[in-house]
Formats: sequence, C-alpha cells, structure tokens
Amino acid sequence: MSSSSSLAKTVGSSISRTSTESNAALEGAATQYFCATFHSPNGVLVAQLIGEALAVFDEDGPRARGYIERAHFILRGRYPVALPGKGMLADWQVRKVVHHIHGNLEAELRMGDAAKRVNLSSGHFSRSFKMTTGLTYSQYVIQARVDLAKHLLQTSEAPISEIALMCGLSDQPHLNRLFRRLVGVPPSTWRRMMAEPPANAN
Repeated sequence: MSSSSSLAKTVGSSISRTSTESNAALEGAATQYFCATFHSPNGVLVAQLIGEALAVFDEDGPRARGYIERAHFILRGRYPVALPGKGMLADWQVRKVVHHIHGNLEAELRMGDAAKRVNLSSGHFSRSFKMTTGLTYSQYVIQARVDLAKHLLQTSEAPISEIALMCGLSDQPHLNRLFRRLVGVPPSTWRRMMAEPPANAN
C-alpha cells in the first residue's frame, strides 16, 4: 500500500471520531502526516492543515475535524494537485496564506491581499494557488467558510442569519446557496440532522 493511501486511511478513521477524543490520538495521526510530507507533492499544505487542526482541537473539535477532512480529501486525490515544480507556491507561502484565510474568515479575504502577503502579483498568485492546492482561491475560501458555518451550526444556537455574517458572507441567502452547493442540503436542514440522535442510539 502506498504511503499516501495508508495516510488517507489513518485520517479517514480520525474523522469519524468524536470531538471529545484525546488530543494524543490526533497527534498520532498528525505524526504520520508529517512523516509522509517528504513523499507527498502537497505535503506542506497537508501539514499546515493538520497544524491548524491541532491548534484548535481541545476547544473546537468540529472545526479541527474540518481541517482534517480537507487534508484527507487532498491525500485521496479529491483535490488534484500538480507534482512539485516551477509555478507552485513555496512552503512558506502556503503556510502564510492558509493561516491568513482560516484566521480571518469573518473578513472579505480578497485574493489581491493574499497575493501581497506572499509578494506575488494577483495573476501569478491565482495560478500558483490553484496549482498547489487543486482549488482556486475563491473555491478554497468558500469551502473554509462553509466549514466554519458547519461548526457554528453544530456548536451554537446562533440564528443562521448571524452565522452567515460570522462566516464573512453577506446574508443568510448567500450562505444557503453556498451550503446547499457544497453540502447538498440547506443549513437549517443540516443543523436538524446533526441534532438528531443516531438511529441505533439507546
């Protein structure tokens, strides 16, 4: 079995665990990620996502799980990326941009601002970001906003209209459209689904 396949299997099992699981277990999965970084064409991005997950795991399990899910999809080939080479973002640029995005999801997050942070023109940054992550900058930001919305829907009683603003979106209809596109159901339906006990629960 390839190192990427083994790694994806490890993270897949981590995703199914509850947010109350010990931090040590997540750190074990992260260690396997870091060991495979040198053999993965997008290992820096995966490592950064796992780092973000570890940083919030104790106080924010669902959000940490969102980071792990994205890393899992990358390793499984859900987000195809190019082999390392000319035109891709440097390691430090990946770390800086990913940290900036996930730390400012309530803001507008213009691509031009992200490009300036890593000393690139908007055009160069756009091409390099897509080549490195397999997603356009806009797609990545939208996915991150929806991940945050899922966390807030599951862990708070805030109205969906407020959650939309907390995720940097203009209003509830905007969140509804993006959420339905990526998740398959509206936020209100997803919240009810998450609140329902499992069918086999006692």
